[in-house]
Amino acid sequence: MVRLGSLEANDVAISLHSDFTMAPAAPLLLAGIAASRVAESGKVLGPSENVSAATALEGITIEAARAIRQGDRIGSIEVGKEADFTVLESNPLEVDPSLWHEFEIWGTVSNGRVIPSTRER
Repeated sequence: MVRLGSLEANDVAISLHSDFTMAPAAPLLLAGIAASRVAESGKVLGPSENVSAATALEGITIEAARAIRQGDRIGSIEVGKEADFTVLESNPLEVDPSLWHEFEIWGTVSNGRVIPSTRER
């Protein structure tokens, strides 16, 4: 696990991403681990190196877009940017980050069109 808390404490932007197959292509899982430091075993590892929930979410959105030099087009909801994003059933800022990977997806917005999930809830 990366010492993300030290980076956040020193105002270094972090990007959370996967080099699939080394890590799962699961952004909410990655962000939840960064904020909670809960390992697969359930043990909290290096709790002083966690980041805030907001920083973890930025790591899979705007900071990830900036890392690939696309921050002017994607990564946040702003006028003039591409309107492609996932709508969650829960507000991550109101839920323990170690549970983020369990969120249900309400749907997506793609090219400005709302597309509800077809998955049964």
